[in-house]
Amino acid sequence: MADATRSGYRRSYQDDFRSAVNEIDTAVQRALPQLYPVYDNVAVLMMSWDNDNIGVRPLEDKLAQIFTHDYNFTVERHTIEAYPQTFGSLESNLMRRLLEFGSRYDAPRTLLVYLYSGHATSGVNYDQCNWFGSDVGIVPHIDWLACRSAADSVKSDVLYLFDCCCAAAAAIDKKDNEYLVAAAMETIASSNTILSFTNRLINILQAQAGTAIAVPQIHAKMMAVMTAANTLMESTPIHIGATTKPAIVLERVVKVSNEVKGLRVADTKGSGKVLVSVKIRGRASIPSAQKFQQWLLSNVLEEVESVKVEAMFQANSCIVYFTLPIEVWGSLDGREGFQFVDYVNSHNLWQPVMEDPGYGSSTGLSLRPRGSENVPPPRSSK
Repeated sequence: MADATRSGYRRSYQDDFRSAVNEIDTAVQRALPQLYPVYDNVAVLMMSWDNDNIGVRPLEDKLAQIFTHDYNFTVERHTIEAYPQTFGSLESNLMRRLLEFGSRYDAPRTLLVYLYSGHATSGVNYDQCNWFGSDVGIVPHIDWLACRSAADSVKSDVLYLFDCCCAAAAAIDKKDNEYLVAAAMETIASSNTILSFTNRLINILQAQAGTAIAVPQIHAKMMAVMTAANTLMESTPIHIGATTKPAIVLERVVKVSNEVKGLRVADTKGSGKVLVSVKIRGRASIPSAQKFQQWLLSNVLEEVESVKVEAMFQANSCIVYFTLPIEVWGSLDGREGFQFVDYVNSHNLWQPVMEDPGYGSSTGLSLRPRGSENVPPPRSSK
């Protein structure tokens, strides 16, 4: 499987077109679940340093207020002491706090949220996740990957929200938990709190006012800002979904009836799209556009209207280009054969040309006689 924490991935393959469609269907169901768990309790642990030189505390205070008042979440704080007065290493002190937090709230139908704000680095080989409070001088640091097992050792669902440089490095060799973080593992996050990941998260959750929103949808809204002309963020946020679980949904914790617990997530999808390519193994015959559309209609939920085939090419393998909603890509990222191309705001502005005369005209695909692509234009009579 490709490494979803990096900005580039190796090229791999899907066995056939039906396998590719099935992967898309799985991604849609995880990103936009038809049914989703309503948590009886959500507990948030906010972590930052006592020697912080970014100024994260005001944003933490504002986010804590939204979590508490709009979402009815339980919020706890943990201030990491750069030079602790008590016995023990920085890692052992943090692990002790994580285990204490987990043992207090771990239960069925519970969500645990771990939020970190501060500095971080992924090391020379991008295989570490080291936290530190100040970037001035030589300062103590924490190896998060050495501490993570204390947070992962719960039965509750777990969501990590990290606002720091190289934040996606926190997900290296992750368990089946979900991450929404400020930057890729080799990328610098903004040190300007106004342009920060946390500030954008605050704006989105404040606008939701406690109504249900899936984590991939939060990421899609952040990306809608990133792709706008006047962006309010300096780094690209990364969403890394769980491998087998549906996307986590944040909403106000209330005591509800069993009937209400089966309601759908509100339609809060972002407007952005991702252009994705998928390689099909071998020289597979390209199906007609009509057949491909039938596969999508029969296999992918109602979100098929947002999943478009933009182009197909045949070489030693077949390459297909799709546009997908950003939140669907967040659940598809890392699957074999699928490759991120770019964030886009439109479909293909040039109609793709297909050579199979069996293609249906209802799909909007242009037709052209076989072999005409290499014929020069006619010469002028002048």
